[in-house]
Amino acid sequence: MLNAHSLSAQSSWCVYRPGTLRAIMDEHRSSLKDDLPAGHRNDIITADTRPTRSALVYLGETRPLSATDSAFMDGFFYRFIRDTASRALFRREVRFAAGPDTLWLPTQEGLIPDLDAEAHTGDTVTVFARWLGARQDGPQTVWLFVINEFATSASHAAWDRVFAECPPS
Repeated sequence: MLNAHSLSAQSSWCVYRPGTLRAIMDEHRSSLKDDLPAGHRNDIITADTRPTRSALVYLGETRPLSATDSAFMDGFFYRFIRDTASRALFRREVRFAAGPDTLWLPTQEGLIPDLDAEAHTGDTVTVFARWLGARQDGPQTVWLFVINEFATSASHAAWDRVFAECPPS
């Protein structure tokens, strides 16, 4: 369960604005190469991580981060964060639904047990996500967002108090 007092001390949560991951993907879709042949790769990477609070449906599944996504994240953290300790927080990804899309999202390892305890399959969960970019392998595209926090029905009231203290945007 969240401790709202300790969260309010973390002004960094205020940068997470309501939105959708789909809107970020749509905004950057023009950077994809429609005719990228199989066996070729196109990476879209940016320092603008677009901190977003987005409602997704929790599907209750986790899996290890793929080697390809792990390498993409290594490159991102090396280029923009310069902090390998932060990169080590992401070893697994959690499956969510966003409308008709299914997304596997790298999630901070320490959050996964609490997410499993607070959310049930099919529950709507608000994720605090940052966009790292997209990885295109031939015609297949993987959008990479990382989950740094979440809110469920059990914690929304505490988060509402935190965001009430944020400066207006």
